[in-house]
Amino acid sequence: MSQVLVFTEFANGKLKKGSLELLSAARKSGLKIQALALGSGAKGLAAELGKEGVDEILALDDAKLDQYNPELFAEVVSGVLASKKPAVVLASSTMLARDLFPRVAAHLNVGIASDCTELEITSSGEVKARRPMYSGKVTVEVSFENSPTKIVLMRPNQLMVVAATAAKTPSVEDIAAPAKDLKTLVKEIVKGTSGKLDLTEASIIVSGGRGLKEASGFKLVEDLANVLGATAGASRAIVDAGWVPHTMQVGQT
Repeated sequence: MSQVLVFTEFANGKLKKGSLELLSAARKSGLKIQALALGSGAKGLAAELGKEGVDEILALDDAKLDQYNPELFAEVVSGVLASKKPAVVLASSTMLARDLFPRVAAHLNVGIASDCTELEITSSGEVKARRPMYSGKVTVEVSFENSPTKIVLMRPNQLMVVAATAAKTPSVEDIAAPAKDLKTLVKEIVKGTSGKLDLTEASIIVSGGRGLKEASGFKLVEDLANVLGATAGASRAIVDAGWVPHTMQVGQT
């Protein structure tokens, strides 16, 4: 039977919204659903993944994967896909996935479609996806030819999160960490401490640009975002001007 493998991302023991969107889309296909979870706490997701209709969890519960190492992640994910041979692989188009999955696709010689905004998976494991091109001026339909595994990266906040009608008790398979020595070592990742919801997870974004006239004017945007329970975003112009950090940038560029 064909199967859909969802590459999950999580924080503080909870699945990110983008992963919930992908699991909802996978359920529509009627195919067996596998969830791949990497990092500390991966096995602890079993109950939540079961509620989302997952049949099997592939977990590598190891602190070595708490920080993204391109070489390590590519080795692990490539090994899983080569072994399990899913018809479709779904991942959110996050910074991590956009770096990881082209490596995996090249290693396995399979097709990949990134930055998709529409998705349909048939009961036979075929994929119908759409993605914007030329700064959103056109939308193209993506198809795969001669690719036994089809990798699709979906933009966050494009698919509906729908609760599963029935929970499952997924099996959990432990993935072995690669035995070979790595050429790269990630010593530290420094993250911002704003405490604000990530833009890719936000349902509402209040954005400001050069019309604010000066950096101090951005407080109006932040105040409005707080009132609406939203996240503040910014144009490239004021990011380049140094008014706000790059992590707040939204828009085509």
